[in-house]
Amino acid sequence: MSEYEYKEEEYYVVAALPDDALKNAYSTSNKASGESESLQPHYSIVDIESDRPLLELEGAIFQGTNDELLGTGLFFDSGPVDSADPAKPSADLVAKTSRVIIFRPVAISRK
Repeated sequence: MSEYEYKEEEYYVVAALPDDALKNAYSTSNKASGESESLQPHYSIVDIESDRPLLELEGAIFQGTNDELLGTGLFFDSGPVDSADPAKPSADLVAKTSRVIIFRPVAISRK
């Protein structure tokens, strides 16, 4: 690989968040944009391959711990609608995982 080439990897993450975390994030996202419709909240995951990844979700900080799912988590992408039977769902398997990251809120302060 030359210095100008890069390898792109795609990760699918099952994340467990506190019950009100997404509700608060959507509320914050919509207030900031001035929109009444549901906009995707801003988030960032840092150090995802470590034992303690961090998630920033609309300014709130969460620290994660890795755990195993009971069973397998499957990720699907909706496929094209069958014109012969539009009621029949179509989906393609994209990825699978047995890992979940459980995020809990943390307070970060300067030492």
